[in-house]
Formats: sequence, C-alpha cells, structure tokens
Amino acid sequence: MTIVPVAGLVALAIAAALALIRLFRGPTNLDRIIALDVMLVILISGIAMDAAGRRTTTSLPLLLVLGLVSFIGGVAITRFMSHDSDREEGR
Repeated sequence: MTIVPVAGLVALAIAAALALIRLFRGPTNLDRIIALDVMLVILISGIAMDAAGRRTTTSLPLLLVLGLVSFIGGVAITRFMSHDSDREEGR
C-alpha cells in the first residue's frame, strides 16, 4: 500500500472524528443534521477510495444508493425543520 491511500484514510478518519464530536455536542438539531450528512459523505468517500484501491466497480451501486439517500434525507429533514421554525415564528 502506498502513502497516498493511507494518508487519505487518515484524513477521512480525522474528519469522521470531528463530525462525531459535532454530532454529539451540537447545540442545535441543525448542527446534528449537518454532522450526520457529513458522516454519510465521509462513508461514501471511504467506500469510493476502497473501490479505487481495489480497482473494482462492484461497490458503485452502493455508492449511488448512499448518495441518493443522503441527498433525499437531508432535503426532507431540512424541509421538516423549516416548517417547524415557521410555526414557532408565527406564534
């Protein structure tokens, strides 16, 4: 294994640790949602790095599904949160 994949995995591990800290300590729900979305992006990046390292395309459907779930979930939760904040401002 060369130094580039190892450095990439170390960078992803550090980013995941920082996102987990924000996930558990986040003062608002929006911080936690963003941290969870970042964790999904880190997971997708890790799987893509593994696929590139092994030079296989077997994990591409998994990457596609995770990307779609991440996007749709983030949009749905953000929309739900915006409707709740609109109701609180109307009081």
